[in-house]
Amino acid sequence: MISKRNRIVFIMAGLLVVMLSPAQDVDKNEDVSAKSMYLETIEKFGKDPLLRNGPFYEYPYHRSEGNPFLMDLQFRRGTLVYRNRVYDQIPLRYDVFHQQIIINQQQKEESVQILLHEAYLSEFSLAGMHFKKVSLENDEPTYCQIVANDGDLSCLYYWYKSRRESHDNGNYKIYVFSEPEKRAYLNIHGEFHKYRNNRTFTRAFPREARKEVRSYLRTRDIKVKKADDKIMQQVISFCSTIMNSPNNQ
Repeated sequence: MISKRNRIVFIMAGLLVVMLSPAQDVDKNEDVSAKSMYLETIEKFGKDPLLRNGPFYEYPYHRSEGNPFLMDLQFRRGTLVYRNRVYDQIPLRYDVFHQQIIINQQQKEESVQILLHEAYLSEFSLAGMHFKKVSLENDEPTYCQIVANDGDLSCLYYWYKSRRESHDNGNYKIYVFSEPEKRAYLNIHGEFHKYRNNRTFTRAFPREARKEVRSYLRTRDIKVKKADDKIMQQVISFCSTIMNSPNNQ
């Protein structure tokens, strides 16, 4: 015979089972609903929906001579740091005239071009070049190529293009874009120095290091204005060594 106390325990256990069963069904339904919503989102926006969170881009210069991009109209796979998250193998183009990044997203049979919000894009890499948002000469942050970086010394390029109007056609005006141009900077102990040639490059360094920097460039016949990235990396490495030597501190 079941005691009164045990009978109460059995009743409470039964009520608990009844109460938990619907809750489990609700949880299962919520899981199925969430999974369905996730798959639908992936199908529509891809695995990286944050990259789709921007205005659609349409190329406006079909009749122009040249283009506003650092290279050409082709999308090249690169790496982005967007909203503090790294995205690899993203097809992108760098518009140096407007200083903006356009990506190409393929979803099913649809190819969509997205203009990324520059406030959330801190750095990117493209065709072997690394770009980072930097404030030059107290200006607003802008993208600069980090050519070489060695501790307290780095070399940066700001790339841009100019544009003019042409009326040679007679029927309508067209835009003519220049070839890519750059402004070169040294960042020495957090201070930016713009340089145009060997003289202004050397002058950016502390007085006690200038003689050795000048000699290094002269003996190797290096013109910093025309030197490629690999040569500039070697130059910066040497200059960093000179700056950090006991004789120059």
